[in-house]
Amino acid sequence: MSGPTKLTESRRAEFLGHLAAGWSITKAAAAVGLNRAYLHQVRTADPEFDAAWADAQEQFADSLRDEWRRRIREGSVSEKDIVFMGALTGETQRTREFSDTVLLRELQRLDSTYRTESRIQVDQNVSGAVSVVHAAMADPQQLYEVLRVRMQHDPTFRALLFSAGALDAVAELAGGGEGGAP
Repeated sequence: MSGPTKLTESRRAEFLGHLAAGWSITKAAAAVGLNRAYLHQVRTADPEFDAAWADAQEQFADSLRDEWRRRIREGSVSEKDIVFMGALTGETQRTREFSDTVLLRELQRLDSTYRTESRIQVDQNVSGAVSVVHAAMADPQQLYEVLRVRMQHDPTFRALLFSAGALDAVAELAGGGEGGAP
C-alpha cells in the first residue's frame, strides 16, 4: 500500500463493520485500502470516529459474550466417523459436549463465591530488600506452588525471588525447609 488515502463515509462504514465482525485493525484497514496508522490518526482527531470505533469493538465483544453463553446453554456438537473393525461404516456419531471450564468461568464472573482469590504483592524497600507479602491465601503450600509456577514462566520474577531469598522463606513456611520444595 503506497500510503493513506481519504477516509470516505463508505470506507468508514466498511472498516467499522469489519471491526464489529472481530477483524484485527490491520486486516480491516487493508480491506478498505487504508493504512492503520492513518486510521489511528483519524481516530485521535475525530471524537465521533473514536466513539464509533469503540462501539464496533464492543459489538464484537458482545458477540463473544453471546457465543460464550450459547456454549453454556447448548454445548457444542461434534461429529465423528464410526469405525468398525478398522473400516469406516459410512455413519457418523453426533455428540453434544459441555465444558465444565466454560460453566465455571461464568459462575466465577457472576458469583464471587466461586472465585479463587490469590494475590501476591511484591514490595521493594529503600535498602533493596524484597519481601513477598501473601494476601487472601492462608495455605503456605499453595503460595509456594503459585510462586513456583510463576517462576517457571517469568525469568524476571524468578530472579527477583531468588535475589530476595523469598522462595526459600515460603518453602520453609510450607514445611520444605531451606531452598527445597515441600
